[in-house]
Amino acid sequence: MAQGSVHIIHVIARLNTGGPARHLLALADDLRRRGYGVRIVHGPEGPHESSLVPEFDRLGVSRVRLLTLGRSLSPLADLRALLQLLRLLWREQPDVVHTHTSKAGAVGRLAALVYNACRPRRRRCAVLHTFHGHVFDGYFPPLVTRAVIAVERLLARAADRLIVLSSQQREAIVTTYRIAAAARVRVVPLSLDVGGLPRLPVCRQHDGRVVRAALGLPRAAVVVGYVGRLVEIKRVDRLLRAFAAARREVPELRLLVAGDGELREALTQQADALGCGEATRFIGWWTRDLEPLYAAIDIAALTSDNEGTPVSLIEAMAAGRPVIATDVGGVADLLPDPAAGVVVGRDDEAGFAAAMVRLASSRERRYAMGAAAREQARRWLDRADASQLLCDAYDECLTSRDARGPMMAEGPSGAALVGPGPLGRPTDTCEPDRSR
Repeated sequence: MAQGSVHIIHVIARLNTGGPARHLLALADDLRRRGYGVRIVHGPEGPHESSLVPEFDRLGVSRVRLLTLGRSLSPLADLRALLQLLRLLWREQPDVVHTHTSKAGAVGRLAALVYNACRPRRRRCAVLHTFHGHVFDGYFPPLVTRAVIAVERLLARAADRLIVLSSQQREAIVTTYRIAAAARVRVVPLSLDVGGLPRLPVCRQHDGRVVRAALGLPRAAVVVGYVGRLVEIKRVDRLLRAFAAARREVPELRLLVAGDGELREALTQQADALGCGEATRFIGWWTRDLEPLYAAIDIAALTSDNEGTPVSLIEAMAAGRPVIATDVGGVADLLPDPAAGVVVGRDDEAGFAAAMVRLASSRERRYAMGAAAREQARRWLDRADASQLLCDAYDECLTSRDARGPMMAEGPSGAALVGPGPLGRPTDTCEPDRSR
């Protein structure tokens, strides 16, 4: 069966500049080039978020915005989103429904479950869900977390395959939290376009001077950079404390915080209280162009309580910047070699500060680690391999549908691969986004 006959609907909470949407942008482009019909269903971005919608439109990726598909829990809006998504599935009759992120994943899988229950067994869609991270640690109080895990175990039964981005995430989903059997979980590495970052010099030279001048950063400073949302789970407060401690030993250190969120004002006040406000720059979503941003950074930092596969680390590594990160989520998979970056315990602020001091004190050490980081990142940036692995997962699910019918049984660990199924819809027939 031809790939062009396969129609895939991706459901995601929002198309902000975060990792899940960046991953989906590269993935959707690859799948369309391979001949698959692709449509994105997404909700609105948050008030402090930068949008990737123009990038999806520039590539001609068909999409529908559901204003009810927000990131936050809202029973009435969630029910409306479920009904709207069901109506879309009935109209388009996709071969594959692929959901992303926690909230959209729940609504999307429930919609696919109801849709499949009303269809003949050979006309049901395959259902996949990607865990870009998870909310099982660091997000909620213990009682709520246990409830979330229980719900996710039930939702997992509505999917034919669960996709994770790293082997560490697979271990968490299969063993730590027992969300699904190992046979139904596939590892598909992050798909990402990092533009010209691999062409930057490994150690900053003249390429960062103009940017530093524009941001008020001294030319001779050693700049630690954070790129991401300013929200609780990212623990930028921890980074500020570690930075303040490191700067007592290396006064030329500066901190560049690129991103925005509801904690920006509180973090700005914290920096002042710690005595490092004048050495810290909060620049918001200053630019879409990654090259000048990373050109101005000497060391990349991440102090999160929880992560999937952090895009900002891959970007920094591709740019040849040494990284320091907490040992959470898929970070250890990104940095299996100590030569490529420093991984510290989640609550080890003293260890984080010491790592900043060591790297800030030696340009040679930064160069060696940046070069090793770039080589490690190169192994993560083969988009064709990631797309092929996902296509193989689609094939497994569609093969199971055609051979066995019911889509909720535990699948084999190594089904034979054949071409995808029928029921395709050309992407240019999809309705435009009328909500803007």
